[in-house]
Amino acid sequence: LPPHLKEDSNIDMREWRALAQQPARSQHVALRTQHRLGGRRIACRPLYDVVIYSGRQYDAPLRIVETVADINERRKLAMADRVLAALGGPDAARGKTVTVLGLTFKPSTDDMRDSPALAIVPALMGAGVHVRVFDPQGMENARSEIGVGPYYADTAYNAIEGADCIALVTEWNEFRALQLDRVKSLMNKPVMVDMRNIYNPNEMRAAGFEYFGIGRGYEGNTPVIQTAEAAE
Repeated sequence: LPPHLKEDSNIDMREWRALAQQPARSQHVALRTQHRLGGRRIACRPLYDVVIYSGRQYDAPLRIVETVADINERRKLAMADRVLAALGGPDAARGKTVTVLGLTFKPSTDDMRDSPALAIVPALMGAGVHVRVFDPQGMENARSEIGVGPYYADTAYNAIEGADCIALVTEWNEFRALQLDRVKSLMNKPVMVDMRNIYNPNEMRAAGFEYFGIGRGYEGNTPVIQTAEAAE
């Protein structure tokens, strides 16, 4: 926490150092209840959002933190663009179905804070894509955070049924163990955008998938992303 915000908010620096070692949930509770930072309405947002909001509360803007947060959000939206590109571009993607596997920000939790899915799912729906989602533990929180719009499946295979593309967002072990022959048979077209690089590109191509990883570096791996600026 920057010195000027600590001073203006009357936070003891020793308390902040101790707080920084605590789990995210504990940090949010302490900042909100003990130090009146952030406010209840952003209690489920990433910690940097709480700090940014708090800086604005005390007229102590945190430009570096705000810039980093903006870059992070832009990166998530870029992943949605990558999915649209894998479907042939924004125009071709409209009306198609994408399965988003993984909604929590990491495996083995139901925590949605800072999850890329919170940006990716709305962006895909906004592009006219039908979205089906599944997460082993995060479905209840996803319904609360994302709301109506996507189809909330009860299994990964149910989510994959009828999909034109899979967007793999969280690296759950359950998704590492998918039966690829079964996955392929359920899809309209076997296309996968693997945002966690959990699969081997050559093995996926050999299995008949059009596979896009992140930074995997082989020919045909990166879809051509058409931005609004490029379209103009």
